[in-house]
Amino acid sequence: MFNVCNSFLYDCFQADIKVCISAIGLLLFQTYDNIIPLSTKRRQHP
Repeated sequence: MFNVCNSFLYDCFQADIKVCISAIGLLLFQTYDNIIPLSTKRRQHP
């Protein structure tokens, strides 16, 4: 896992920084999109 993470960061560094940021942003957005509806549902239905 650590090696995969390192190689990902290395490839990221080699690539265009905009591509890197958008890839990380997309990952964060998907995570955010999955977490927020759950917490919203919990608040609506205690």
